[in-house]
Amino acid sequence: MKIWVGMTAFLMLSGCANHPLDCATGLVAWDDCLPGTRGYEIRQESLKRLAISQQGQATTDDQQCRSYGAIPGSDAYVNCRVLLSTSKVQTDAQIKYQQKTLLYEQLKNTSQNQKTVSPALPQMPIQKSISCTANQIGNTTYTNCR
Repeated sequence: MKIWVGMTAFLMLSGCANHPLDCATGLVAWDDCLPGTRGYEIRQESLKRLAISQQGQATTDDQQCRSYGAIPGSDAYVNCRVLLSTSKVQTDAQIKYQQKTLLYEQLKNTSQNQKTVSPALPQMPIQKSISCTANQIGNTTYTNCR
């Protein structure tokens, strides 16, 4: 009986390609967890929350650009949305840079105490400016960004 239960559990867990235990227990929700596992359920819930958050952010950005008087499809509206998106990306990059710098300082202090070589300081990513134009042909708006 124990062998039968063990074999059944092994077959159920082997369905999760590279992470059978993680997927089965939900310890880590990997991308390749199969439906029916706790990891798959957690991953789906996480993706739903992300989609809701992104939709909420898109609605907020839309309302903000409209409050400036920009009409959807116009150059002003497209530039407004791109600038809002770019500023969020830059803010996220800056937060990551600050986290890496803090980690660097902690590693440096630890290595000085242990007399080892300190790691290289992370570099802040370079941000490009983006300019967009919108052209409307019939009912279709084409956007070009550089």
